[in-house]
This record gives sequence, structure tokens and C-alpha cells, in this order.
Amino acid sequence: MELAGLSADTLAALQQHMAEKEQGLVPTLDALHAASQESTLADLNVADFGSNEYWLARWQESSEAQEWFVIDVDKIWPWFGPICAELGLCGEDGAHKAVLELGAGTSRLALDLVIQHHVNGVVVTDLAREPMQMQATRASNELGAEDADRLTSYLVDDACRMQFRDGQFKLVFDKGTNDCIRISEDPEILPKFVSEVHRIIESGGYYVFVTCQHDPKLDPWFELFEVCETAVVLRDGPATTNIVVLHRT
Repeated sequence: MELAGLSADTLAALQQHMAEKEQGLVPTLDALHAASQESTLADLNVADFGSNEYWLARWQESSEAQEWFVIDVDKIWPWFGPICAELGLCGEDGAHKAVLELGAGTSRLALDLVIQHHVNGVVVTDLAREPMQMQATRASNELGAEDADRLTSYLVDDACRMQFRDGQFKLVFDKGTNDCIRISEDPEILPKFVSEVHRIIESGGYYVFVTCQHDPKLDPWFELFEVCETAVVLRDGPATTNIVVLHRT
């Protein structure tokens, strides 16, 4: 099975790179260079995923819709559903635009939370303008212009320096963004990211991230949160896709 935009081999190489980086080992060239079956990722150095410049350049070259992992809304709803019920995020009486997705690219995950599970509004961000424009157009086409404006917002934003006020969101999630932050060569990026995520979630809210790490180990920075659960969502040979649920106490 191919993981849209990332082949299983590339995903496994990314997992190996992250594991070796955590252990302080120098990654091998084989681990760093995994050719994807997708032409847009041929001769890819997975270490580039930690660079803002890589993503800005990539989206300028192509804004074709892609999913970082083959994880649709149905696969994550067993975790999201109870959180949404606890926090009152669904239905017309639910908290409005109290959910934020970070680094979404062109993933339709947030839109499907609105369409299929009636989450009452989602704010979606990415570092690049092109995928946000594409997402806004898709939402307008599928929801109609009025409902798209009411239920979705697509903003250009840096997840390490966010524009939102303290405690603005009840639920923050990402799918792969956390992984990219973790493999950045800049040691200051991860603590900035975690601190910002913690800042914008209200007390009692949640941060949920989908990750390629085999056994997600949380850095000391994540001690700001209470770890609720880690679980494997999808397994494809050596590659696994996992979900981590953190509670903002």
C-alpha cells in the first residue's frame, strides 16, 4: 500500500531517521535518502522535512491535494469522538471554531470533521499560502460559500510563532507537523513549538498528533501536558502510523 505522498519505504526511512536522531546517532545515507514511488518525492532527503524552506518551495512547485499519511477522519474518530463530546465541539450549539489543525497542507481531515461529524468550525493553518488557498476553494465548493466562511478558516501561520490568543482553542491537532518539527536541525524549534501549542490551548483542552514514530517518546518539553494515550492507527510492513493524545491540565 502506498501512503499518499509518502511511500511505505520513505515513511520507514523517516522513522529510522527520527529514532537515530533521538539516540544521538549519525543517520546513514540509506536512512536519509529514500526514493519515493511518487515522482515529486524522488531522491528525497527526509531530513529536509524539518526545514521551512523545503515546504515553502514544495508548495510553490505543486499544490496538488495530498495526504501525508493514509489516515482519514474515520480512522481517528475513535479518539477524536470522545474528546469532541467531552469538550462540546459538535452540533450547532457546540463551541464555534474551537478546533485548530496545524500544518495541514492540503489534507482534507479538518473539512471532513465538519462535514461528517458536525464539528462546529475548524481553523486550519499552514506555513505556505498555496495549500491554504486550495483548501479554502475546496471548502467553498463542498459546503457553499456561506457555510465555508462560517465553519472553516484557512490561515497562513507559523506554528512556532502563532497569531492566536492564549487559550483560544479547546482542541489542537496535527498530522505529521510534529514529526517535521522534531527532525529540524534547529534545536530551538521543538521547545518553541510545544510552548506555543500549550499556550493556545485552554486548560482542560487537548493536543492530539498523528506521528510516524514507532514508539512515540515525548521530549521533556511535552511534560507541560498529561499523556492520555498512544496507539497504533495503521501498520504497513515496517512503517506504522500512531496517534498521541495529550491533555492540557
